[in-house]
Amino acid sequence: MTPDLSENRKKRRTFQKTCPGCDEIFLATRRDTIYCSNSCRTYVNRKENYLNKDQKAERDRLVIANNTINAYKKDRNKKHQIIYYLKQDLEKLKKENEILRKEFVERGQMFSDLYNKNEELKRKLEKYENKPDLED
Repeated sequence: MTPDLSENRKKRRTFQKTCPGCDEIFLATRRDTIYCSNSCRTYVNRKENYLNKDQKAERDRLVIANNTINAYKKDRNKKHQIIYYLKQDLEKLKKENEILRKEFVERGQMFSDLYNKNEELKRKLEKYENKPDLED
């Protein structure tokens, strides 16, 4: 003998609930049932979505503003990093410039010494060329 399914259905537990869409009392066969029908569920979801549009728009505005602020902060941090590295490079260039200046002064001194010696040799050569020949 097969058991009668109608008896099992009668024994099934039912839960008395109130539908949030239409505020009617209904008997639910499952514990997790919320709405009395699909049309009530759809109505409530659309109503919530319509009401949430303003909230979503405000949230989107806040997200955009927050992203803008974060981007500005990142840019500002990048600017500070760039300025820091530029200052370091400037200090290196100042040191290199000082070294080159010292070398230039030393080389300039060497050049002036060589120039003076050259001039002295020219004078000596002129004196030697201007001397009368003794052999005559």
